[in-house]
Amino acid sequence: MLELKKQQTGISALEIVIVIGILGVILNIVIGSFSSFRNSSILQVGTEDIVSLMMQSRSDALSSKDDSVYGIHFETNNVVTFKGGVYSPSDPDNHVVSLDSRIQVSNIVLNGGGSDVVFNRLTGKTNQFGTIKITAVSASETFKTITVYSTGLVDVN
Repeated sequence: MLELKKQQTGISALEIVIVIGILGVILNIVIGSFSSFRNSSILQVGTEDIVSLMMQSRSDALSSKDDSVYGIHFETNNVVTFKGGVYSPSDPDNHVVSLDSRIQVSNIVLNGGGSDVVFNRLTGKTNQFGTIKITAVSASETFKTITVYSTGLVDVN
């Protein structure tokens, strides 16, 4: 007599391993895209905050608030707004703004060197024009460049 073989149904271990592998690849792609988006968003918000501080200092100088000039001092993890022509770390009127720990000031190239931009009273102009690079800590290839013009205006690239 002929014996008929029953066809087996169900999922084999090999099929489960293949599905888990495919899911792992898809998950890596999604997480990588999310991480890149998150870095970009944090960098955008941080850069906008810095530009806002710069524009406020320029506005204070333009309006001749307290008959003074105003400036911005850049550090790796902080941006400090100050009153007067020279940054003094011990001045109690300084306003220190800590950057998000996931971004940092990575490169400062200003006319005359240094890490300060001082806006002139009544004109808002500056002699410290140049660029400030803001970088995502976890991805140094993700950055924004703030350009300060001699007119005191600021642009982001």
